[in-house]
Amino acid sequence: MTEWIKRKQRYIPKLFLSLIDLLKGMIAPGLAWLTVGMVGAHLAAVAVVLGQIYPIWGSKRGDTGITVATGAIFILSPILILVGSVIYLFSLLVTRYMVLSVFFATLAVMLFSLVFIAHVYLWVVTISVGGLILFRQQRYWRRFRRGMEPPFRWRHFF
Repeated sequence: MTEWIKRKQRYIPKLFLSLIDLLKGMIAPGLAWLTVGMVGAHLAAVAVVLGQIYPIWGSKRGDTGITVATGAIFILSPILILVGSVIYLFSLLVTRYMVLSVFFATLAVMLFSLVFIAHVYLWVVTISVGGLILFRQQRYWRRFRRGMEPPFRWRHFF
């Protein structure tokens, strides 16, 4: 029983921080949409992802911005996040590598927004945010090419 608790203590803080990042990504465009309008929401979505990736306060290097981008685009177009989540989970099941799953899901969201969404502002947001996410994944790609990226383990996840 204590081994199970020790294993779960690693995931609880990461899950909590991911939830905070997701909410941060949802709150910024949501408030901008209510106060400024649709254009402000799109600008806030790009700004919140840029702020997560390249923070101006402190010496923290920044995050990849995936969860913040997920929350921001969920406010602008929930169907895109549904498509991206399905592709992410499917590719994670097939390949077991998170870097490949992030790549396929980001590319799918970018392409689906170009094909199925008629708003030009949303095209700009998804392409710019997707490009930023793919740019920040460079070190993981290097690790993957060298064979140092560990596969995702489904066993004992819950």
